[in-house]
Amino acid sequence: FFSDSGGSEFDLLYRNNLLGRVRLRIPGLHNIVNSLAAIGLGMRLGIDFERIRDIIGEFRGADRRFKITRTMKDILVIDDYAHHPTEINATLSSFVKTKPGRIIAAFQPHRYSRTEYLKMEFGRCFNLSDHLVITDIYSADEKPIKGVSGRDIYESARLNGHRDVVYVPKDELVEYLISVARPGDAVFMLGAGDIGELVPKLIEQFNLRS
Repeated sequence: FFSDSGGSEFDLLYRNNLLGRVRLRIPGLHNIVNSLAAIGLGMRLGIDFERIRDIIGEFRGADRRFKITRTMKDILVIDDYAHHPTEINATLSSFVKTKPGRIIAAFQPHRYSRTEYLKMEFGRCFNLSDHLVITDIYSADEKPIKGVSGRDIYESARLNGHRDVVYVPKDELVEYLISVARPGDAVFMLGAGDIGELVPKLIEQFNLRS
């Protein structure tokens, strides 16, 4: 289950014996599953459960993986590298059970080819967000494909029934998010491109306008 600190906690049973409670600093069912794999491997190698528990309890996550900042306006800004539909759904799912307010997801598609081939899947993976913002594609040095743009995901999300989705050019993204976010909201900055470079500016502007 998810803790008030923003991490995860669970009780570990092994062969019907309660070994103890595991506390993670990172949220999400996928991270619980990953920690179970690490615990199982460690115990198989003969490492004491208590030592394994203490070590994984200190893990703070990888860079741009659910990196949370609380602004002075009581808005959470969450920077995450998720750029594939499965990753995006897992990231949003890990937060939705404890969300204080709306979830605003800002997504920068990564590569023209991925956008073209997976646009329908992308259109379905944001359903846990209350407000979805799609911006320009990050090419990753890939040549543009004629007729393919971030608007394809915007249209796909609409066709798949997302109740509140907009398309905003990247150079207008920070100002737009500042205009729509309100105290209690969580703003996700999602994508494997350079959207992460906007996060410090977004946090700075939230704090300046608090």
